[in-house]
Amino acid sequence: MEVDCATPCGSAPCPRKVVEYAPDDIVAVCPEMEKRPYPLALEDILIYSLKHSAFQKDICAAFNLRSDGTENRVCRKTWRIGDLVPVAGVAFPAYITFQEIANDLLDAVRQLCLLHDGHFILMAPTRRRVRPPAEQLLSSRKALFLSLDEELFFDANARLQSVRKPEQVFASLFATLPNPCESKSVFFPTPTGTKWEDVLLHFNDGHRLTICIGEMQKTFTYSEMGMSSRKDGEPTKNWSFLRMLASCDGVLAKADAAGGESLKTRKKELCKVLCEFFRLESEPVFWDDVQKAYVCRFQIRPDTHSTQWRERNDGARQKTGNG
Repeated sequence: MEVDCATPCGSAPCPRKVVEYAPDDIVAVCPEMEKRPYPLALEDILIYSLKHSAFQKDICAAFNLRSDGTENRVCRKTWRIGDLVPVAGVAFPAYITFQEIANDLLDAVRQLCLLHDGHFILMAPTRRRVRPPAEQLLSSRKALFLSLDEELFFDANARLQSVRKPEQVFASLFATLPNPCESKSVFFPTPTGTKWEDVLLHFNDGHRLTICIGEMQKTFTYSEMGMSSRKDGEPTKNWSFLRMLASCDGVLAKADAAGGESLKTRKKELCKVLCEFFRLESEPVFWDDVQKAYVCRFQIRPDTHSTQWRERNDGARQKTGNG
């Protein structure tokens, strides 16, 4: 058995041989006999086993990664530990590998590059075994390599903590996200864990819509939401249908639809656009057999400055005798 040499010397450091004379008399002997032996405590020669599931869970917590807690081995000494989910619908897979020689690390990188055409995260205890061929492969996939001895530390409570904030660690990946303010991008930075019931849509006028999710609030035009015609730039039927839903406070009976068009088809098309825009998977508008109407899972309000809303609101007040 050998341990790292703790004695500074002029030559390159070499391991020392462990010699046990008695249970309480253990020493580290220099193989070159250039330095005197020094005593070792029992803790110095203990061999620790690592519980991968717990270690991976702590790493995910430190980096704010999403994990289901299962061990997903993808190749030799390499596991998928979770995903970086900056916004709903966008996930960067995160892996950790424990390799003892550079060639084995290169093989693991090759396997991951075969699995992914795009970005992913690879972690290792150290970068000492990363050689140029592995760096080139990672660069070709724009993958992010993290050396855990540089990025993590144990706090006073023996818990893993990140040296940098997650937005700093993963800045290169966040930079690849589409900009919701660009008119060509049909995308909303939906927070992770958002459900349709958390979304509030409020029409500002016939061309703009304000979206609120928690404390996040952003305003978009119909064009920015992907609801403009390619021919003339005018609002599409999806935008008109969304306004129709707003005018009914999100509950639209067939009798309320103008023109007798197929609500089922229009609902399907609108759901597709909204799912792509918010990157949420479940259906945002559904048919309710009890109400005999199409119902929005999200909250939606019309333009309260419009003549239509004022007439409807005034009529409701007259019926109830208020105002």
